[in-house]
Amino acid sequence: MTFRIFRVSIWMVCVLRFYFPDIDGYLGIIPSLENVPMLISGNVLLTIGFLLTIIIHFSMSQKWRSGIDPKGPEQLITDGFFKYSRNPIFTSVALSQLGFFLALPSVFTLVCLIIGLYTLHKQTLAEEDHLSTALPSEYKLYSTNVRRWL
Repeated sequence: MTFRIFRVSIWMVCVLRFYFPDIDGYLGIIPSLENVPMLISGNVLLTIGFLLTIIIHFSMSQKWRSGIDPKGPEQLITDGFFKYSRNPIFTSVALSQLGFFLALPSVFTLVCLIIGLYTLHKQTLAEEDHLSTALPSEYKLYSTNVRRWL
């Protein structure tokens, strides 16, 4: 739920900035980080992370779940992006959040980044615990061979 609230907050700030540029005064802009290379890097990371999140989501098809399914999964997804990371969607979301901070360096986006990364980490630990219980031998082998992030 926290993650959803922050996604909506981030989206709302982006929309409001378009119509009300003076809102930047309330975001706590960090001037020392506000430069063209940082802006370009941030937008590139934000775009790549966003696109990867969508691609990975659709590549999972019917296997996609938001949150932990107490009845599942019946088997692990270990192919595609999951060959390289046990959490490819979380990794791409984190990349987007970092990009958002770099594209709009402010206290607001820094707080979003910190809370977002914390929330992703906590969700990852909860999912790993669930998978270790649901599929103990398969998950142990998988987690031994594939990194948590990258």
